[in-house]
Amino acid sequence: MADLTRFIDRNPVLLREVRELAERLSVSLVGESMHITGHGGASFYTIDSVVSPSMNREVYVGRKLLPSNPENLELYFMKSLANLILLEELAPDVSGLLPLFMGAVVGKDGKYLSMIMEDYSQGKKQKIRPMSWREQELIPPSIRQVMEAPDRQFHYDDMAGAFIFVDDKMRILDLDKLPWLQEHQQKVYHMIGSFRAHPELLELEPHLIRL
Repeated sequence: MADLTRFIDRNPVLLREVRELAERLSVSLVGESMHITGHGGASFYTIDSVVSPSMNREVYVGRKLLPSNPENLELYFMKSLANLILLEELAPDVSGLLPLFMGAVVGKDGKYLSMIMEDYSQGKKQKIRPMSWREQELIPPSIRQVMEAPDRQFHYDDMAGAFIFVDDKMRILDLDKLPWLQEHQQKVYHMIGSFRAHPELLELEPHLIRL
C-alpha cells in the first residue's frame, strides 16, 4: 500500500475517492469567514461522507465557496494549495494539522466552481471553535519560525484566522491566511505563477476534479 502520510501524495488519491460527491448539493452551513476588508469571505458547507479505501475509514467531505467573489475562487484555491504544499515542505512535523484532502471542482468550461475538502465538523457533529489569544503559544515552533515577522515578534491577529480547534485539537482551517516571512512568500507567488503559466507540467491537475 502506498504511503499516504504526506498531503502531496494523499490528496490525488482521496480526491478520486470523494469525486462522487463533487456535484452533490451542499447540506448545511458550517461557518463563514470575513475578509480583512470587512466583506464576506469564504463559506463552508457539509456535503456527506464516504468510506475511503486508502485510509480504511470514513472521511467527511465539505464544500468551500466564495459567495461574494466567486470569480476569485481560482486564485484563492491556488494560493491555499501553494501554502499547504510549502507548509508541509518546511514543517513536515505538522502534517496532522492539515486537511486530509483539498481540491477544486472545475466545470466543463474551465470555470472553478467550488473547493472540496475535509469537513472537520464531521457533518456538524464535532465542536469547532476559533483559536484564543492565550492559545497562540500552542502553535508549533516549526510554523512560528517560518511565519513570524522579521523582527521575530509574533502577531496573533495575523495567525488567528488560520487556526481552529476541533474538540480541542488544533487544525489549520484557512490556508490563504498564513502570514509567511517574505522569503517564503516569494516561493508561494512562484508556485501560483507556475500553476497558471505551466499547466502542462501537471503540478496542478492532480488536485482538481474536472466534471
